Order: sequence, then C-alpha cells, then structure tokens
Amino acid sequence: MKTIFCLLLTIMISACCYGWKTQKSIKGSGNVQTEERNVTSFNEIKASRGIHVFLTQGEAKAVVVKTDDNIQPYLETVVKDNALEIRIIQDVNIEKATQMDVYVTVPLLKEIKATTSANIEGTAPWEFTDLNISTTTSANINLDLTAVAIDVKATTSGSVTLKGKTEKLEIKATTSAQIKAEELTARFAEVGATTSGDVYIYVTDKLEYKLTTGANLVYKGDPRVTNAATSTGGSATHRK
Repeated sequence: MKTIFCLLLTIMISACCYGWKTQKSIKGSGNVQTEERNVTSFNEIKASRGIHVFLTQGEAKAVVVKTDDNIQPYLETVVKDNALEIRIIQDVNIEKATQMDVYVTVPLLKEIKATTSANIEGTAPWEFTDLNISTTTSANINLDLTAVAIDVKATTSGSVTLKGKTEKLEIKATTSAQIKAEELTARFAEVGATTSGDVYIYVTDKLEYKLTTGANLVYKGDPRVTNAATSTGGSATHRK
C-alpha cells in the first residue's frame, strides 16, 4: 500500500511540474505592431482573456490586430463554425501587454460573446435583425444599435451596456451581472434576474419580469406590466 501511495504521489508531482513547464509567461516588448489577419467569413464574434475588440459595421470584412510584436504570434483570430474566435493561445499567460486591441469590420453579426475580462465595443451605431449578446466572468460589451429583437445574457460579474432601439428585448442576468439598457428604447421586454443581477431598462408597451435572490430591476417608461414576480429579496422599481 505504501509503495502504491508513493508511486501515485510521484506521478502527481510529475504532472504538476509538467504543467508548470508548459505554461509560458510573456511580457509585452513595448514595440506595438499592427497586423492584418486573413480570415474566412463569419457572423459571430467570441472574445476572451482581456482582449479589447472594436466593432465596425461595413461591407469590406477586415480583422486587424494591434499589440506588442512578441505577443502577436500568441493572439489568435480563428474562424470556427462561423464564429470569429479572438483569444490567447492555450498555455500562454500574458503578464503585461502595452495593448491587445483587435479591430473588426463586418457587414452583419448574429451573436456577440465576451468572456474572461474581454471588452467588446461598437465604434458607431449598428443595425441588426436579431442579435444574441452574452458576457461572463468580468467581461464587458458596449453597443449602440437598432434591432428587431435582442437577447442578452450576462453572468458572473459580466456587464452589458446598450443604447438605441428595439422591438423586443429579452434579458437574463445572474450572479452579480449588470445590464444597463436604460438608453435602449424597447417596445416589449422580458426580464429574468437572480443572485444579485442588476438590470436597467426603458420599455414603452409591455414588460414581464421574474426576480429572485437579491436581483434588482429598474425600469423607465410607462409599460403595461404582466406576469410580474419577485421572491427572496428580488425587487422592481419604476422610475418616471
């Protein structure tokens, strides 16, 4: 039994050491380089790990990366299943970067997703039909847009800020997430929030909500409120 225990311990230590050796840490050189990437067509964007993405709506598709020259090889822009994934290569840790900015021009998007402290922002107002937005783990999304329908999901301190107008707005916020859409005029809105999620909206015609476990909804406008439910410290506030 003792021999087996020692063998297992040795294997575990070896595995840990191997993991430490394969983790590569990089500090930016300070020499910022601009590089245009060649990518195939996409209609979704996913960004992660502290990368800042600037979105522009335009007919000529383009992806431009601006970061330290020694970080450029490790910042990936890969299209997979119609999604442009903007990320740092696995097993690489960026200790410090002068900047990690990616400029994306694309005609149309169906989904925008930010995770792990990434930031995505629109450089000018966008026009969409239907758009899905999701953010998690301290990531942020900031957009000015006009759309028929918008579906927003935020969790784990993720943040979404929206302005513009839409016919239908559907929101889910959990685990200290924050959705600020009081400058987005929505005709119809449906809100589900829990676990200290905070939601701020402007709705004109109809509002439905379910709020639990310390979630908070603040809404402006004069909508007809239906199917409203609060429990376990959830609250809704109407501001004129």
